[in-house]
Amino acid sequence: FELQRGRTMAAADVAVIVVSTERGVELQTEEVLLHASRWKVPVVFAMNKIDLPDSHVELTRAELRRQCQRLYEQGLVTVDWTVEVENAVPISALHCMHLGDLLSQVRRALQDLPRLPLRELTPPSATP
Repeated sequence: FELQRGRTMAAADVAVIVVSTERGVELQTEEVLLHASRWKVPVVFAMNKIDLPDSHVELTRAELRRQCQRLYEQGLVTVDWTVEVENAVPISALHCMHLGDLLSQVRRALQDLPRLPLRELTPPSATP
């Protein structure tokens, strides 16, 4: 799956990282953040399952903030995603709650992108 995520990130303009507010941040979240940093892809966070009784939005946000900060401090990612974590959109995909807010965040991320020609599908720091 890691290779698949890396290839997907190579073609992405924006990465929407969905984190369950019921289960919290999982291992693949870190993997996707590493790929996003490597490809310099903007990130938008969505915190899903806010409709469930075991949903913990602020706990999930704090966990996500800690993980992003740890990766940044260790030099594993080149971007400090603190603002993006604070702007993470709590959603319920099942009940279509706050999806408009999520789309607004994606639009905002797309507006901030420089207008560049298509990039090659080889990571900038790939080693042969």
